[in-house]
Amino acid sequence: MKNWDNARIQSVLTEEFSCDFKWLWNVPHASHQNGVVESLIKSVRQAFNVTCKSQAFTAEQWSTFLAEISYVINSGPLYPSSDGVWESPPVTPNDILLGQHNSPPQPTPEDRINPRDLLRCTQNRIVDFWKCWLKYFAPNLLPRNKWFRKRDNVQVGDLVLELDPKHKRCQWKMALITEVHPGSDGLVRKVRMKTQTGEYDRPIHKLCLIATREELDAD
Repeated sequence: MKNWDNARIQSVLTEEFSCDFKWLWNVPHASHQNGVVESLIKSVRQAFNVTCKSQAFTAEQWSTFLAEISYVINSGPLYPSSDGVWESPPVTPNDILLGQHNSPPQPTPEDRINPRDLLRCTQNRIVDFWKCWLKYFAPNLLPRNKWFRKRDNVQVGDLVLELDPKHKRCQWKMALITEVHPGSDGLVRKVRMKTQTGEYDRPIHKLCLIATREELDAD
């Protein structure tokens, strides 16, 4: 990180993505103070152990696998771009690291095929990692009311991220809330959301709030 061109990174974020980021650096030798990052590291380790614990890879396969899962992990959205929710893709860690928007992943076969084909065997492991990592990573994105104060209900106009392991690798479906359906206790547990492909009803525990309506209006 010492060799990063911070001026160029800030220039790309400001000029190309119209984003103003404030960098916060963690104190050295105090990883316990960086809970968000440590939770991400833990989810990656868990998914890695489940996916590759008994897998025998060649050096070339390991190189491909690690490069691909690095791209998967860094493809998650950080914040919508200022051009609008649908006009351009959201800002991701890959944008900062690569200086460009995520490119769509190469299609991979869903069926299990002969493992003698090393490349396709590796691709199958990458798909397994994506599904497993999302399973461990998703709970870290959702509020835990057992330890923290209760959050405000989502409202019409909020931007959310749908968490679904069935989505294709690196596909993060963002949506706008169009209707909310509170229960008898006043808490919203079901919403109707609008995506680029249509409108759907979803339970609130499958959604992660990205930006509130007020934040989107301010931008």
